[in-house]
Formats: sequence, structure tokens, C-alpha cells
Amino acid sequence: MKHLLCATDFSDGGNNAVAYAAALASSCAATLHVLHAYKSQTSAVTAFKGLNEILEADAKEALEGLKEALLQAHPGLKVIVYAAFGHSDEVIAAKADALDVDMMVIGTRGKSLLDTLFFGSTSTALCKRAGRPLLLVPPSCSFGAGKEVAYATALRTDVQPSMLSFLKHFGEVIGKNFSVIHVYDGDHPLTPAQELRHAQLQEVLGIPKNVQHLIYSEDVIAAILAHVGAQDSSVLALHLYHYGFLERLFVPSVADALLSKAKLPLLLLPVAAATAG
Repeated sequence: MKHLLCATDFSDGGNNAVAYAAALASSCAATLHVLHAYKSQTSAVTAFKGLNEILEADAKEALEGLKEALLQAHPGLKVIVYAAFGHSDEVIAAKADALDVDMMVIGTRGKSLLDTLFFGSTSTALCKRAGRPLLLVPPSCSFGAGKEVAYATALRTDVQPSMLSFLKHFGEVIGKNFSVIHVYDGDHPLTPAQELRHAQLQEVLGIPKNVQHLIYSEDVIAAILAHVGAQDSSVLALHLYHYGFLERLFVPSVADALLSKAKLPLLLLPVAAATAG
């Protein structure tokens, strides 16, 4: 990884995500880009001339203070800060594209816009829109905690090799082993093709053949959370798939459910719409 983009609203949760991203960037000699999006909240406020200039000045001052603290904690780290006007999701996606970052990082709880932006479907929509990995960091998480990267997968074959390569590199950067988790039940039994795919993924990620996490459970979310709790996982990674309008009405999102329940960082990996089946 060469470039990471972390957005913050300057809340404790947002700044904890920046600290996590800084430690991650420092571990792999990557450049950390820190972004704050500002926007007037009400029509009465926006009517005040010069408010956006005031908001921009305040944001830049706060960013410089944050940058100074990061450099004290990580001497030699390259940090670049940005203040940008606009809606958070649009600003983050545009900046990620302009900088061609390897990954976006954000806190899962904050204030104002970010408080609602990164819960539920909007965070997954940002990941799909930007077309690059998004790491969601809960307020209590610190870099380096835990023992493994848990990769929860549907064992589909339409995942870009580039995303698997990124996942493997991510695990190497944070110095963790992997586990590949697949949950099945009576309505969705494990097929020979899925068993083969599971073995292939384990080989790609360097997992011994005798270590398997094929889990039978009627509750996918509970099974995944039980695994990451028992294994003391550092990060939970999963792919995001594109669905049509009618499918979105009836297909529950595992990612959305985990966002509200998981207590460890979630690494969301997009799947290109052209390849998703």
C-alpha cells in the first residue's frame, strides 16, 4: 500500500480512525491523506456570507493540529491534509479517485454527517461507488490488536484477483494470519464447488489445509461474530456485491448487519458490477 485516505469529522471516533490509519501507514511506509468535509447545515446558516470561509479556516486549523500530533507519534510519516466543501460521501469518493488511494479509512461512529453516513447501507454504497477497499474502525479499536484477519466469504468465483491480492498484502502489512469463513445451512448446503473454492482461497492466503472454518449455522451474523470473538480477530474482511433494485428489497445485507454489531474493524472489498452475478 502506498496511499491511504482517512476522513474525519474531528470526533473522538473519527480521530481514533486517523490514529489507526497513521499506525497502518507508518508500518508500510505509505502516505496518509487526511480529509475533512465541511458544509453548512441549514438554510438560515448558509445565508450568512462568509460562513464557508470560516468553516474552511477552522477545518484547516484543526487538521494542522491533528497532523502535528500524528508526526509526533510517527516521526517520518508523510501526512497530507485536506479540507473540502461538500457532502461527505461525494467528497470522500472524489478525493479517493483523484489521489488513486489504495484504501479508505473511516471511523464507524462520529458526529454530524459522518454519524449517519457510515452506518447501514451508505457506507457500503461509498465502497462500491469509489471502487476501492474501505476500512471501518470502531472507536475502541487500536492498530495491532488481535491475532488474525478473518475473511468471511460466500465462496463465489466472481471476485477480482486484485482484491484478493490486496487482502493478502493487507494481512502481511499488519502481520496477521488469515482464516477463511463460510457459513452454510440446510437451505444452502455446502457444495463440492464451494469446498474447492474454499481450498483455493486458503492456498492463496497461505492457510494450512488442515485449518478449516466451514460453519453450519442458521444465523450467518451470529456465526461470524462468534468466530471472530473466539479467534480474537484483528479485522473482519468481506466482499460487497451489487444487486438490482428488486433484489435489494429482499436480500438482507450481511455487511450492513455487521456494521452495527461488530466490535472490530471491518474491511469492505468491492466487487465490480460487471463481474457480479
